[in-house]
Amino acid sequence: MPNVSAVKSKTFAAVSADTTAVCANQSNTGSGSMTLTDTGAAGVLVPGNLGTTVTIISTTGTTNSGITFDVTGMDINGDSASQTGITGPAGSATVTTTQVFVSVTSITHSGTCTDVSCGITATTTGTGVVFAGRTRIRGMHVVPSGQEGIIDFKDGSSSGTKTLEIGVYTDQTPVDPYIPDNGVLFKAGAYVNLGATDLADNVTVFYDG
Repeated sequence: MPNVSAVKSKTFAAVSADTTAVCANQSNTGSGSMTLTDTGAAGVLVPGNLGTTVTIISTTGTTNSGITFDVTGMDINGDSASQTGITGPAGSATVTTTQVFVSVTSITHSGTCTDVSCGITATTTGTGVVFAGRTRIRGMHVVPSGQEGIIDFKDGSSSGTKTLEIGVYTDQTPVDPYIPDNGVLFKAGAYVNLGATDLADNVTVFYDG
């Protein structure tokens, strides 16, 4: 029987902080929701597809510390995630979630907010979701960052069974590792870990999806 698949690709890369990545400066009366920069079903995707924390910023001297914010989205395992009851920032200040997100679908506020922007910090984790379901990794293109270490791919979750690993070295020559024709099977989802030191400037993964 022929091996037929619908191969897709996804690129993972560390990103820099962006104070308006989720929503730009807004003032809203009463309780409600911030208007996100992307209103698609997936919400605002974190650039680079790696998990990071979300910032809530008072962009002027007006304080927003008398209200709370709730942030909802998807975590690094592809599961729904939220952090609620976040005390708003004081004038010209920033508060940051402890929850790590790879996408944000909503941010709500308990009362009137004035001059608030929501963004992301620089990448806080090297982990991302390749595909949150049964899949095969068919290939990849790795651009090393110059750090030596192991990029690994886990089955089931970001802390699941290591099923595939790729070594990178201080040589920054791009790597296109050989993977057998039938690919590497991940029964419960494939999750990439670039390591705490961002072992690659970017990794493009080709997978069944």
